Amino acid sequence: MASNYTRNTFSGPQCVPGQRYEIDMQRYEKLVQIAKLIDNPPPKSLPDWELALKVLFYIPPFCIDVIGNIMVILIVILNKRMRTTTNVLIVNLSVADISVAIFCMWIHVGVEFTRDWHFGPFFCRFHLFIKVVAVTSSVLTMTIISVERFMAIVFPLRGKIKIKVAIFAIVVSWLLSVGTASPYLFVMRQESLQFKNRRKIECVEKWPEYYNSSCGRVMPHRKLYYTLAVTVMYVVPVIIMAVTYTIIVIKLIFKKVPGGGRNSEAHERRKRKLSSSNTM
Repeated sequence: MASNYTRNTFSGPQCVPGQRYEIDMQRYEKLVQIAKLIDNPPPKSLPDWELALKVLFYIPPFCIDVIGNIMVILIVILNKRMRTTTNVLIVNLSVADISVAIFCMWIHVGVEFTRDWHFGPFFCRFHLFIKVVAVTSSVLTMTIISVERFMAIVFPLRGKIKIKVAIFAIVVSWLLSVGTASPYLFVMRQESLQFKNRRKIECVEKWPEYYNSSCGRVMPHRKLYYTLAVTVMYVVPVIIMAVTYTIIVIKLIFKKVPGGGRNSEAHERRKRKLSSSNTM
């Protein structure tokens, strides 16, 4: 298989609007043979100071992420008094954060250091999938927390959201997250091209391409997916959190303390009596 650039270079001789783009395999094979006769410049190595800076910014956050979130999970699991609805949701956030640290951060560091893909076809498909799953789950969990706080503060007499309901919401959020990220399991591919001096390996997105009316190539599935993903991961959660927390702030600002009016009036009467007794 060739790199993303080379595969997009040669198309078939015909153009029918709406038809799926297919590679001209005969011309493609010629390109593969030509590539074996030429050199490909290796990725430019990073200077030592930049490598040290990247290590400084990656390794400590990785350790803090893993250790800190494991501590949060253990505290809630081992302490029955900590097993509240909010803490269960926070544990879910910790699980999502650890998933990113364990499955994604070290791959990102490796790509940054080597400027090439060395992790195989499985992680090519899996690392971006789990990253989107974890990020989506985190965002949806924060949305659930905002709703839980909204119900507890704005409607305190109706009772808080029960733990069973929170667990059900967490399961739904993970299923929705998996559904949001699942296309990456099909469109991410490891591709390689053998040059004279080295073998170039890339992990790239390969969405189906179609001809438009001007014989250009478009990816309607990619556009549709990113529109839906942004809606699920950002637009809807941001709107819900903005509305719930705005109402919570307004409620807390204008909330009257029970008995506060009577207590203040009694305090004023005592002050007047004290001042009148002092004047006598």
